[in-house]
Amino acid sequence: MTGILAAWAWAVAAYLRVTAGALPTRAAPPGAAARRRAPAPGAGWSVTARSVKLLGWDPGRLRVLAGVTAALVGLGWALVVQNLPAGLFMGIIGWQLPGFAAEVAAGRQLDLLQRQVSVFVGTVNDSLHTQGATAEDALLAAARGVRGGPLAPIAAAYLRRTEAGVPFADRLRLLGQEVDLPSFRFFVDLMQVRERTGVEHMARAFDTLDEQFREDERTQATVRGELSLYLGILVVSLAVDLAVFPAYRAFSPNWPLIRAHLGFLISLAALVGAVVFSGVRRFARARVTAG
Repeated sequence: MTGILAAWAWAVAAYLRVTAGALPTRAAPPGAAARRRAPAPGAGWSVTARSVKLLGWDPGRLRVLAGVTAALVGLGWALVVQNLPAGLFMGIIGWQLPGFAAEVAAGRQLDLLQRQVSVFVGTVNDSLHTQGATAEDALLAAARGVRGGPLAPIAAAYLRRTEAGVPFADRLRLLGQEVDLPSFRFFVDLMQVRERTGVEHMARAFDTLDEQFREDERTQATVRGELSLYLGILVVSLAVDLAVFPAYRAFSPNWPLIRAHLGFLISLAALVGAVVFSGVRRFARARVTAG
């Protein structure tokens, strides 16, 4: 039993080491190196922060919830397996559970946002080159056509700014910031250039961008599907690993002997569970980063 658990721990550690560089990460903006020398409190790009912002959750409540789940999971596990170190290791998992839930939910929201943005850009492109609309009118028509999903409040904010008489350039800039997708910010820049110059031969550029959005949507769906598969495999592995000692506690008459003489294995199983869960969360974060 000891050899199996040790081998499993080494395998998980090696796997995380190998895949650390393969998963998507957020590209640092220009000048980030200089800022890292004197970081401001709360500065830097965070997957969890982006997830919470996308979902509209309160970061303060999420931190409080993390503390509560850490205490409940840690204490509950310590009571179940009658091992305090195992409870402390499981408390690490409990601390991460609210952030993990936010990242999984945000991954689903980003899937939907990517699809909505693709339709949005296609609508603008059709209005510009089929109906001969101006850039402002095309964006207005596309915003009015958004129904539900994560793009709906962003489109509604754009319409409110239009009614309030906010300049078109400012509306475009704020729209790009709120959507927070690199390809969409390029679309916003292209719209600003077209509105300023009125160049009609940019039609091909918009057609190409529309095609790129559709291709990005298909690529993102493939990547997130693969990440979801790996995430599911890790979750099953984690569940099997953590079910062993509670099963002994519930069904084995030899539990007092196991707890007395193999307590280090109970602690090691919880430690391995925490390591595996870090891999689970890495894949959940990769789904958000991939968007």
